[in-house]
Amino acid sequence: MKPVRPVEHIRRDLETAVTYQKRYELRPTDNPLVLRMREANEHEIRDLEAELRQATSGELEVTLTGSAYDQHRVGLPSVTRLLTTLQSSFRAVYRSRVPSGTVRREEATLSLVATTPGSFKISVATPQAQLELLEAPLADQVIDEIVELLAAAEQGRTNEVVPGWAAHQDEPVIKSLIRLSAAFAGVQGVAAIRWRGMDSPEQIVTLRAAAARDLVLALAGQPGREVLVVRGHLEMGQDQPPRIRLKSSDDEYLARVPPELLDRVKELLFSEVEATLVVDMRTSPSTGSPDTEIELLDLNAL
Repeated sequence: MKPVRPVEHIRRDLETAVTYQKRYELRPTDNPLVLRMREANEHEIRDLEAELRQATSGELEVTLTGSAYDQHRVGLPSVTRLLTTLQSSFRAVYRSRVPSGTVRREEATLSLVATTPGSFKISVATPQAQLELLEAPLADQVIDEIVELLAAAEQGRTNEVVPGWAAHQDEPVIKSLIRLSAAFAGVQGVAAIRWRGMDSPEQIVTLRAAAARDLVLALAGQPGREVLVVRGHLEMGQDQPPRIRLKSSDDEYLARVPPELLDRVKELLFSEVEATLVVDMRTSPSTGSPDTEIELLDLNAL
């Protein structure tokens, strides 16, 4: 196993290897020795690039434990929902921290780097970042913030932590964290989360489904907002903007569909589903009339 090396040493070795690569390209290709040197050089560059990516990325690990994962098997919808909501939350918080409000896709895209035994373990890496002298990379700050909210939920401090945090967040950020919390609440067991940033101590959170549900309710605790879990028949209610119609045994709901859930809606059309909806009761500033907006947060097949 390679020892951990400073980033500047890895960068220096990579620059040297790339310099040699340019020199080898000028040499004749019919010389067997030159060909072997080229091959060794290209292998070294690949290794150094991989080492640099690991050294300049934070590591987030989610381990799902419980009877549903004992055989190291998990349904694709479950793991897809968890990863999708994690990515959505990361991007929403990241975007809210950038002054311009816009980010390049590669700046705010997490990477799945491994799944390993241990009930079911998922390893995720943050985008590669440049080390800063004064503060941690923005990607690390974002994951720190998300993990601290999950830790507060497990410690029973949602009512203490969430209102102050939510008061300074944009609406898309809050809704994305509600979706992520709902995904963790749907885990059949316990989720153990380990986070190690590039320049921060390791954090470990053991999140139970009940604690995740408490976080959903706390995040949705704004007056006039309610989170509902509804079972019913799924239909498409409108194409542009996309809305679903959900018919339960005693009511009917027309809910807006966020882009990240549209593919799942199409897969489950005309079937029985369990949907998590957020209902916002608002008053029109122009007419004073009450208005209701419903948005789909999560969707599972029954």
